[in-house]
Amino acid sequence: NMSQVDCPFYVIDDVQPTAICDDNLIVAIGSNSFGRVFAQDVNEGSNDNCGIATIEVRRRYDRDPETCLNVTPYYSNWGPSVDLTCCDVGRMVIIELRVTDLSGNINVCVSELTVSDNTRPVCMAPPARTIACDSLPQGFNPADTLMLRNMFGAPIAVDNCIGAYSEELNPIVNIADCGNGTIVR
Repeated sequence: NMSQVDCPFYVIDDVQPTAICDDNLIVAIGSNSFGRVFAQDVNEGSNDNCGIATIEVRRRYDRDPETCLNVTPYYSNWGPSVDLTCCDVGRMVIIELRVTDLSGNINVCVSELTVSDNTRPVCMAPPARTIACDSLPQGFNPADTLMLRNMFGAPIAVDNCIGAYSEELNPIVNIADCGNGTIVR
């Protein structure tokens, strides 16, 4: 005697993927005052037993990205990347990595990344100028940096993030007894 019964069954994947975050990320803001971190930069070998559908990131904001003022913390939307600004320089930024497998199971890991600004400021000297000695004002002192600044202009300092300032060093005065020579600022 023999009997046969068909029994329907489902194969279910209810195991979460393993989300693994890089815990040693350092991101430098570029010369355009902007940085971007992609999900693959944060991912350090996340895996799943049946396959990964998506890997996304989001970041936590503690400061307004434009004004740098403190705000009530909030998270960005999930996506392929997150943006960093000069307001993040010198701070630890919390990044979350979300891994979703082919069955819709989700796991999240958290990483803190360090944001730095390695772009040097730019200093532009005022243009070189030639002036006749008899055109100099009474009491002209070639070593007086304030007087030189007022007469010949000031250097301009520009930085991609936190603003820059210039500090004028003592000039190198090379003027002969007859009044000919140079002043290097």
